[in-house]
Amino acid sequence: LTDALTGIGNRRSFDLRLREEWTRHLRNARPLSLLMVDVDYFKQYNDHYGHPAGDQCLREVAQALAAAVRRPADRVARYGGEEFVVLLPGTPVDEAQQVLTRLQRLLSARLFMHEGQEVFVTFSAGVTAWRPGEALDAALARADEGLYEAKRAGRGRWVMFDDMMRSRLMRALRIETEMRHAAARGCPGTDRSKIGAKTRCPQIGGAGHHNIAAQRIDFCQPALRAACNPVEIIRPAKRIGVD
Repeated sequence: LTDALTGIGNRRSFDLRLREEWTRHLRNARPLSLLMVDVDYFKQYNDHYGHPAGDQCLREVAQALAAAVRRPADRVARYGGEEFVVLLPGTPVDEAQQVLTRLQRLLSARLFMHEGQEVFVTFSAGVTAWRPGEALDAALARADEGLYEAKRAGRGRWVMFDDMMRSRLMRALRIETEMRHAAARGCPGTDRSKIGAKTRCPQIGGAGHHNIAAQRIDFCQPALRAACNPVEIIRPAKRIGVD
């Protein structure tokens, strides 16, 4: 249950520990916080320096994360690719953010050399805590949305999921659901070959990827035309394969 590359827990070990701590959280109402951390610009880093350097980068981040947590019950794991998760039992969400502050300081002090060049690594993160009585995957979804918001806002930061972000998440889920229904009905907006070159969402300037996804909504769900913007459209379009 250890990640072979980084030496910390793998996703399987995290999933097992998460279920244990979530059950304990439901029974005892103990705080349970979650961090979802992603290495910024990792693909570009990998492409520029090569995969061995990318592997070293992931090991550095994993070691810094392991050093940033303080309690024996805290669990750090590689969730997949350049994404890591930190489970913090008995830790309120405000204290959970202190872990990210320590991680930031540790990475700032861990400039490492690659072929004579100093390499500085930053991260983005989503922060949240389970709420009484909610489902196992609820906080995971919030942390993921917080992470996405941090990256959308420019990276190198963390975001704690709040009620406003929840409203945006629900809107995104509604858009994705309607897009999936449209695709299931064989709507022409989900078939790239049937999109007219002049069909546009008026709220997105220019052509290209964003406009293509917006066209799918314009074709399939007229009621959602007001939602045509890249943040709301591109992500669900990619998930259902019509981007």
